[in-house]
Amino acid sequence: MRERTQAFAAALTRSLAQHRVLCDLISAQAGVLEHNVSADVAARYKRSALGNVAALAALARHHLPPTSTGAAPER
Repeated sequence: MRERTQAFAAALTRSLAQHRVLCDLISAQAGVLEHNVSADVAARYKRSALGNVAALAALARHHLPPTSTGAAPER
């Protein structure tokens, strides 16, 4: 499991490292949205962002084996 977990983390890290501007934009988006768009638009955007997080979690579940509840992470 440890190898698969590390491989998944490495792949995600490589992908994010190749898109540094995107990472900067993602980190700034909350403050920009709160001040420059209507509450309805911000809410739709945040729901969409949660959907993206759910998709990433589904990918992680698909590529990583399940862990038992309460199991301590391997080191």
